Amino acid sequence: MKKILFSLILLSQVSYGADFTVQFSPEDNSISTVKLQDNSVSTVKIQDGAVTASKIANGSIDDSKVSSISSSKISDLSQALPQVVSSDSLTYVFKASAITDSDPIGTYNTYSYAPASNTPSLNVNNQSVQSSADMALNGIRIHGRAYSSGSVAGQPNRIEIKIGKNLKSLSVQAYGGANKVNSLSYDQVIWDSNTSHLGTMVVYDATTGILVLNAGQAYSSANTTRFVGRDYNNGGSYPNAYFVFSALKIP
Repeated sequence: MKKILFSLILLSQVSYGADFTVQFSPEDNSISTVKLQDNSVSTVKIQDGAVTASKIANGSIDDSKVSSISSSKISDLSQALPQVVSSDSLTYVFKASAITDSDPIGTYNTYSYAPASNTPSLNVNNQSVQSSADMALNGIRIHGRAYSSGSVAGQPNRIEIKIGKNLKSLSVQAYGGANKVNSLSYDQVIWDSNTSHLGTMVVYDATTGILVLNAGQAYSSANTTRFVGRDYNNGGSYPNAYFVFSALKIP
């Protein structure tokens, strides 16, 4: 049975029983290192589905030792690599009905709110004015909504996006401007006797594969001012923001 250990930043390792160990970089698995049972070292190149190997012996390459490496055991190396799912790699498609299992990754719903209500309504024809290309480039734009106000057409307060089931190490970041400038905190903060509300709810359901970004639900009926996030470096609070994410899909 093979044992797989992943390191996101530096080097990963795959052990195939007692035969040999393969080390590889998650970002570039074309060059790998194989450590054989006799502690000698071989280089393995995996490119275009072909596997080549040469054993280094006494400072020279001894091709006669290549047969000691089983190509079939490392043929599935690429399948063992974690795959990165990120907001800048998806093709976003608006859907006017609820997302289902059959919908492709990147399908999204938008929701609106009536004044003095915390009940979201699925938008049938209120697609975000943001284009799919801009979502991928700058992030998904969310607009804040105070409890006393209703949603504005084309400026979604809540978006649900299908990003894939059972993803690991999900990271979500928010920015106050396009091109990923002004990094924001989107933690929930309420002040001024509940009239001011800062923050965005971010929820990922691994069983459905849906990521929810929600800046439309208020914690108090007294809420009259809503900000999506805050830049604690410049002190600015933002009524809308761009959200980007990344996660790992483990085979």
